[in-house]
Amino acid sequence: MATELASKQLASMDARGRMSFPAVFRNILGDVLYLTQDSDDKGCVIVYSEDGYSEYCRSMREGLSPYDASMVMTYIGSVTHMVEPDKMGRITVPEDLCKFAGMTSGSVAVVGAGGYAEIWDKERYERFCEKNNEMVRAMILRKRKQMPASTEG
Repeated sequence: MATELASKQLASMDARGRMSFPAVFRNILGDVLYLTQDSDDKGCVIVYSEDGYSEYCRSMREGLSPYDASMVMTYIGSVTHMVEPDKMGRITVPEDLCKFAGMTSGSVAVVGAGGYAEIWDKERYERFCEKNNEMVRAMILRKRKQMPASTEG
């Protein structure tokens, strides 16, 4: 079973998009990171492992005609970048992804989101949380109420 990523780490990003990618995430995601636009309209950069990116691509092709799958994959391929952290754990987030996510030099939040990590402009992340945390907590509560009672002690 794959390890699920969790926690929030703050990092600094310079004007060229260079940042130290947290070791806690690098150790799980591996030596090659796949950076791409989020597909949920949140406005962040998604960071996949090699296996995670393959699964993402497979899920995006699923149920599509060959033509539509080809079109989707051409787009995804054009907004995805493979990066390797240097010996100090630094990566460069490409300019197009920084622009997509509204990231400029300054503070970014790197958030573990289960099977992948997200890189956010810190202020955008805080606004996202302010706007959505109450709704998400309500979804979690509804989900918990639907789950069968645990028989474990």
